[in-house]
Amino acid sequence: MSMDTFFIPNPEAPWVHATNGDLVKVHSVGYVNGDLSGGNIGIYVTAIRKKVQVVYPFDLLLPGSVDHFATYPQLKIDMAGGGFDPKNARGPFTIKMGDAVVDGMGLPLNQHVIYWVTFALVP
Repeated sequence: MSMDTFFIPNPEAPWVHATNGDLVKVHSVGYVNGDLSGGNIGIYVTAIRKKVQVVYPFDLLLPGSVDHFATYPQLKIDMAGGGFDPKNARGPFTIKMGDAVVDGMGLPLNQHVIYWVTFALVP
């Protein structure tokens, strides 16, 4: 298995990491900061398969992994309870599709932000 972990090259969100898998890769991850999000929050996932696994923070009512079925072309995941301090922690949300992973997403200093995650099949 040739998994590689890398930082998403976004100076505004250095806490987000991605790991490509053998079958699925992380095509892109976008970030919209609190000044531009218009008060909206969420993780928007564009999926090439229907099954997306979300690992929620443990302080939510439904901790652990939950499978979501994407409504093509996009799935929106709420980040309630996802606040963190980016100076000494990473965000608590992880998104998995197949063997690809994006982790570290959340609400930095409880600001309303948006993440865009796109997965693609490895050719």
